[in-house]
Amino acid sequence: HYESTTQVPGSFARFERGVERLRSAGVPLLMKCPISTLSSDHVDALVQWCTERSLPFKADPVIDARHDGGQQPTLYRIEPRRVLALRDHLYELRNGRRRPAGPLPECAVRGEASEIDELYTCGAGRIAFFVDALGNASHCVIDREPAFPILEMPWDQLWSEMGAWVTQPLPDNAACSGCTLRGGCSNCPARARLATGSPFLKDQYQCDLTHAI
Repeated sequence: HYESTTQVPGSFARFERGVERLRSAGVPLLMKCPISTLSSDHVDALVQWCTERSLPFKADPVIDARHDGGQQPTLYRIEPRRVLALRDHLYELRNGRRRPAGPLPECAVRGEASEIDELYTCGAGRIAFFVDALGNASHCVIDREPAFPILEMPWDQLWSEMGAWVTQPLPDNAACSGCTLRGGCSNCPARARLATGSPFLKDQYQCDLTHAI
């Protein structure tokens, strides 16, 4: 099944050899696997493989579009309600008990009028940034606009302009303006740009996923 996804014969054996070499060298490992329609029925086997090797495991159902705007990868997304069931199943596999339920507030509930929503609510451009092979720095590995030439711009100017981009107020007419779930929603401006071409719109799948969870 691994190779039906990678489309590379012999890749699973090479993967296992690589993992064993890292373990032998004492390198701490966290196994991460995107869960798609191709692998959702193998979650038990994935967890068992990691458990047998005493490796922590993290599953991620978020499948993003391509940087060039191509939406082909999103065809393999799991529908939001199935993601909820998958999350609960993973919790039960890890902890031996059912996940406790907890309601979330409605997205339509707006925050205080005095609060200013910033475009980015994560640490992008605040505590970390990304540099590509050509020396272009951007606030996020997913959203690479705007980009700044790190070898040509003074550092203080680059950091200031990057910070100004991520902390700009979210427009009142933006799709997610006033949403009380923005801080924990996977529909960030980076994924919104991949899905729609604009960081001010939203990827409806990510919004539905947050409500389902």
